[in-house]
Amino acid sequence: MIRMSIRLSFVLVLISWSTYQVAAEQNLEEQLEQLRNNYIIKQQDLEKLVHQLKAQSLRQVGSTLPRSCWDLKTMGQSVNGIYLVQGAKSIETVFCDFKKHPSDADYQNWIGFVDVKTFPVYFYAQRTSTYANVETIVPFEQMRLNVGNAMNPTTGIFTAPRTGKYFFAYLGLSEGSPVRIDFLFRNGRSSDWGKIGQAYGANNYVTFALESTLELSKGDQICLYLKLGKIHEWIGPGFGPYSSFVGMLMEEDIFA
Repeated sequence: MIRMSIRLSFVLVLISWSTYQVAAEQNLEEQLEQLRNNYIIKQQDLEKLVHQLKAQSLRQVGSTLPRSCWDLKTMGQSVNGIYLVQGAKSIETVFCDFKKHPSDADYQNWIGFVDVKTFPVYFYAQRTSTYANVETIVPFEQMRLNVGNAMNPTTGIFTAPRTGKYFFAYLGLSEGSPVRIDFLFRNGRSSDWGKIGQAYGANNYVTFALESTLELSKGDQICLYLKLGKIHEWIGPGFGPYSSFVGMLMEEDIFA
């Protein structure tokens, strides 16, 4: 009887220990799962915080364009490569080696300029009839192209919409007698025109031309001025047009 009681007690102890062990293991798994969930939540919170800090940093430097590799590094760039930076008048390209010390000569290597225009300017103007109004600005009756609308064909005046380097070229044909065209420039703050070039056709039906590359400020104006003779034009089957006036913005001073 005593032996049976001892066996029964031993069995009850084993059952109790097994139940406790199972419960402990379940409790441990629940705790581990809770820890994993907490870790995921904390990780998400940390990522949000890092994103907010980066956004705040970008807002703080967003109003200033980088001028060098050092500026790029202070903005958070750390990968070696080619970057765009602000130059004196235009966008420039540099290669940054962030692994080197900023005092190292190879920390920043200048590559070249970038052709960036905030406002495209191209025009191609023509006359469709002979022009003989001496001592007047030459107007144009036909615009083949006028991107940017900087050329006013009615007045014959081109107004620079941006500061930069412009190219202009004119080609015409004399009629009946010698002809002379003056190329005039006017500062955007002045009402006086000044001559910067001229083209001359010595005889009847002689081609004459001029071209110029100019540094213009926003608001500066140029035009063609008939000083002498006639500009011939006649459009028919197999003939004309003979005159053309073209211009374009070649390089814009972005930071002028």
